[in-house]
Amino acid sequence: MAEVHIRERDLKKPAKPTVRPLTTPLLTLRALQVGLRLNELELIDVGELLDILTESSNDSYDYPRKATQEDMDRYF
Repeated sequence: MAEVHIRERDLKKPAKPTVRPLTTPLLTLRALQVGLRLNELELIDVGELLDILTESSNDSYDYPRKATQEDMDRYF
């Protein structure tokens, strides 16, 4: 079984609390805020939209180190 490494910075990253329930209008608003058009929403499912929203919220996170080619070679 592969060894799992948990980095300290992963433990320090706070989870954002959910203030309100995720409704269809709110989900649509968030999609528009990240630049998706209404006709594009017909082409993706809710899971894909949630992934896009999660990734967009991570854009402002300042990662202390970027992966190098050597890191990628070791990973794969």
